[in-house]
Amino acid sequence: MRSILLAFWACLILSSFANAETKVPENVIGLMAGEAEWLPQATIIAKAITHEDGLRVLPILGSGGLQALGDLSQLERIDAALVSSDSLAYAQQQNLLGGKVAYVANVAHLDVVLIARRGLDNVTALAGKRIASGPAQSAGFVTGELLFGAFEIPFLRVPSEGEDAIAALMAGKADAALVFGMDLAKLALKDDRFHILSLSLPPQLDTIYQTSTLQFGGQKIETVSTSLTLAVFDWPKNSPHYNVLKRFNTQLFNIPNHAMFTSDVLGWKRHASAQDAIRLNKSNDSLSITPTGGQP
Repeated sequence: MRSILLAFWACLILSSFANAETKVPENVIGLMAGEAEWLPQATIIAKAITHEDGLRVLPILGSGGLQALGDLSQLERIDAALVSSDSLAYAQQQNLLGGKVAYVANVAHLDVVLIARRGLDNVTALAGKRIASGPAQSAGFVTGELLFGAFEIPFLRVPSEGEDAIAALMAGKADAALVFGMDLAKLALKDDRFHILSLSLPPQLDTIYQTSTLQFGGQKIETVSTSLTLAVFDWPKNSPHYNVLKRFNTQLFNIPNHAMFTSDVLGWKRHASAQDAIRLNKSNDSLSITPTGGQP
């Protein structure tokens, strides 16, 4: 009987918690990393800004770069998200955002790397082949759809991304892997079974990607690049969220040695709160993500 009473009271307590309204303070910023490999950047930003001007930044792991844009446009307490700039362009093309998203800063350069097994010597040879480019809603999915669509190359998508895409290639489960922003030294191309293919910039995508050059094995390989972008919900001026974002951005552009932050993102508008913050901080011309640990 006692155990039944305890269970009854436990249910009442849990029910009261579940039904209680939880109000998130206005000084809290939810910062989502669209992909797991971008969580360290989100954490660095959070540590640099938390406690500045009374702000608290919560880094959150999302479930894909494209999904993060949907979460940013629909979930109330996701205020900012790290996404690839081509995901922004793709979402805009597919009318997924309804003009609800703008960007704040260009955080990092992301080279697109296309690795294939030997015998597949160029992009056109990949027609009908298995390419590991990530699951739906991922950043890799978007890159694959845009690039191979522009090249008019049909392919079979293997839903593995990042290091898992490389593993699928090496295990023979894919003929090629499309990854980006990866340290080439970690690709583990230890034998002659695989090589990196060059990628030219399709003219129809010149407002989304830029040309870039990979340095690998003493060779220079032509490719394209996108960027890791800090996006925000496009809150109107004088709204409470706008004012919090302005405080967040003021601190963001105060982070030392972050040169890329103020550079533009192709095809996208910068949020007005970020423009305001840049004007306030324009004396800081050198802005990059480096931890700033103090001396003990």
